[in-house]
Amino acid sequence: MGPVDACPPGFFISSPSAARLLANDELNSTPHSRASALLKGVALVLVAAVVLAACDNADKPYLAFAGGGFIFNYRQATADYGFVARVERALPAGGVIEAQFDNPAGGAPIVVRQDVRPGRRSYVFRTPPLRGVRANHDYHVVLRLLDTQKTEIASYKTSYRSSADQSVLPGSPPVVGPGYQRAPRAP
Repeated sequence: MGPVDACPPGFFISSPSAARLLANDELNSTPHSRASALLKGVALVLVAAVVLAACDNADKPYLAFAGGGFIFNYRQATADYGFVARVERALPAGGVIEAQFDNPAGGAPIVVRQDVRPGRRSYVFRTPPLRGVRANHDYHVVLRLLDTQKTEIASYKTSYRSSADQSVLPGSPPVVGPGYQRAPRAP
């Protein structure tokens, strides 16, 4: 029986090497040898997937903004803003991610830093409680990736806009504790 004769009816083999593989008595002889060949094929595909996943695309950014905005916490009478930075490709070991937030009260930007952690897929950045947040005003954020010598490797910019003014918050927290007990009134 030739290689083409081993094919099921209506099956055509265009490659001589594929025909030899199909006609190979070792692969077609027992279920064990077919399972072994199948496992080898699956292992080859998995190895290829791991190798391709490990490749770093130099055109891809290191980080990307993934959501963010203002948080008005009525219970605590605070407002802040922040975002999530999603890792898009491998970050340098020992590096630092720095976020610079516009300060609604004016003055120097608010700076928040986090060390790069191997295997971490996202980083959350939030400001401390703010004063002076105005509705419909753009507040800019600069996200910087720094190497071990604190030299900038990459920089990304975006802005966030609050739809509410900070005047909607009470002057002090109206409740205290986990049970929402009324806050004592100041004398």
